[in-house]
Amino acid sequence: MPNHCSFVKQRWKHSLLCDIMGRMKPPLVPVLTGLLLLVVVVACSNEQPTVQSNGGPRFIVPEAGEGVTLSSAVQAPIAIRERSEAQDLRVSLSSDFIVSQVINTNLDQDQMEEQIIVFKRRDDPEDRIRLLVVDFDTVRNAYLPTWEGVTRANNMRTFAIYVSDVIGDHEMEIVAVGLNNAGEQTFDLFRRTTAPFGLGLYYENVASFVSDASIEIEESDRSEAYTTMQTTGRSFPVVVYSRNRESDNPLDLLRTTYHWRSDTGRYVRTMEEEIAGASLEEAQLAALYDGATSDFEAYLAGPWYRSVADESPNGAGEIAYFDPNARRVILYRGESQESYAWLNSNRTIYRAGPGLWINLHSEAVDTVRKQAAVSIPAIDTISLSIEGSQSWNGSYRRLTPGLQRTMIRQRSRPARTAEVPLSGLYRNESGTEILFSGVRFTMRESGQERSGGYAVYRVKDHVLDLKFLDPNGLVAENRTYRLDFTEDVYDDRVVRTIKLTPARVRSSGVETISTRAIVLEQIEERKSDPQT
Repeated sequence: MPNHCSFVKQRWKHSLLCDIMGRMKPPLVPVLTGLLLLVVVVACSNEQPTVQSNGGPRFIVPEAGEGVTLSSAVQAPIAIRERSEAQDLRVSLSSDFIVSQVINTNLDQDQMEEQIIVFKRRDDPEDRIRLLVVDFDTVRNAYLPTWEGVTRANNMRTFAIYVSDVIGDHEMEIVAVGLNNAGEQTFDLFRRTTAPFGLGLYYENVASFVSDASIEIEESDRSEAYTTMQTTGRSFPVVVYSRNRESDNPLDLLRTTYHWRSDTGRYVRTMEEEIAGASLEEAQLAALYDGATSDFEAYLAGPWYRSVADESPNGAGEIAYFDPNARRVILYRGESQESYAWLNSNRTIYRAGPGLWINLHSEAVDTVRKQAAVSIPAIDTISLSIEGSQSWNGSYRRLTPGLQRTMIRQRSRPARTAEVPLSGLYRNESGTEILFSGVRFTMRESGQERSGGYAVYRVKDHVLDLKFLDPNGLVAENRTYRLDFTEDVYDDRVVRTIKLTPARVRSSGVETISTRAIVLEQIEERKSDPQT
């Protein structure tokens, strides 16, 4: 370990110097002494080997191993950066390290953050993904590597790690999930243990599994006493699903449950049971099961909707939008949106049915990578689970045009006044037009036509909310106006005028944010009364 290695290096340098000095003739001793001392000083100034530049980032495109089906869509290679990522590393690494990810996190709840480096070694014949923990040494006042672990995963593009108290002892375990070269899911759980020389963070592998279906940690709520650090909590079991090779139904699974045993210091098998898979009577599901990864991706393409507050007057909900062509996944809720690059996906089997395991990379935060598990229990229904984002988890329905119209009706705020019955076409001389029909509107401006849903209500003043929807049913833009409505009745016509001033709604009322108002008119011709 670092302290021991440093001690060995110091002794080796001293003995080498003494041996050479003893063999030299007296006139050469002062010269060689100076040279050797310079070498020793330089070596001691940085005990870690330095990174050797190879002329820029290396682009590595993994090939499919035996049994692995890669998506047929063209995907950009993942840049596994070396020299360009050196500034993010808190230690110097040799050129033997191929670094993929650098995660800064607090593993021991002290004041200093630790660093987990995900990498491969060039000389590893098994091409396994490894982890390096870098801890701060208060004695040397520097960051030093304290532990190196090996996982069962090979594919960098699908690999992810996170920290969680899985065992329930208030210590952060390192959870590593990925794929091996056979296309199987891998799972490795590393628990903190005592370092061989007593200093630095050190870990041991307490659970390591491989499955041709899926692997899950069954988390559950812990007691308030655990939350307040008064006691330990129950450990979470790890469940491994695998194909039941003795069954004719390819969706039948074997469920093997592993529980933590403190006496052995490992997860041990406690139960194995057969799980009946979903029926394959529906031809489309059967075709999906037999299809390639690209078939699953094509099935997911488009928007999916989940209602999370049916009792809410605004009909709050979430939309998950999958775009396999642009390789993006977008999660939308209210005014917030999360956008991820769709790195790759792999076919797998979940208890709810066949599905995909998708590797995501945040487009907003470069260091955030997440895994999404998508299963298809029924036609036009998916079950979505995203690691580290439980609020998005649940069952989603395909956002059909009929469901989209229902959502617009649910989300439209009921008008609080009948004094402004917007209906029909309003226009002005600049070419701007708005057609109001039911709870929908269509707006033409600057040569473009867009549509969506609207609501009129009163907060001291009248307010008009416009929500522009894109072709996928996602809210592309929100506009809020203070609405001034007048109606002038003449003998031959009725002229209705609306003045829309950009505004924002506050608790105190409506606050205008611009003086550039849009004025539109609607002219309704009146037939003259023949008796007059």
